Amino acid sequence: MGFRRAKSGAHHDRAAWAQWVSLHRPALRAIGLAPEVYLSANHWADFLENGYLEWHTQDHTGFTFDSLSPASAGALRRFLEEEYGRAERCPPLLGWLRVRHQEGKIA
Repeated sequence: MGFRRAKSGAHHDRAAWAQWVSLHRPALRAIGLAPEVYLSANHWADFLENGYLEWHTQDHTGFTFDSLSPASAGALRRFLEEEYGRAERCPPLLGWLRVRHQEGKIA
């Protein structure tokens, strides 16, 4: 009888991330997000937490959410509302965009 090591969830996580990006890539591009912010699930989490890639400095090209036009920032806010707006803890980036929306600075 042979023993097999249990597969880590990393492969499943990467596949799920690839599927999510494949589904949302057109919207992310239309918003004007730099591709490095959705390079991996960890990159995306970093972007949602900080508004730029604080933890992935090797991949940071200088893009921040502040780089977006008001129209693009509004589109990002709407996208994040759809994805995370009903979550128990919404990403800090969504909170920042909500404030800008309430101030009338973005759509």
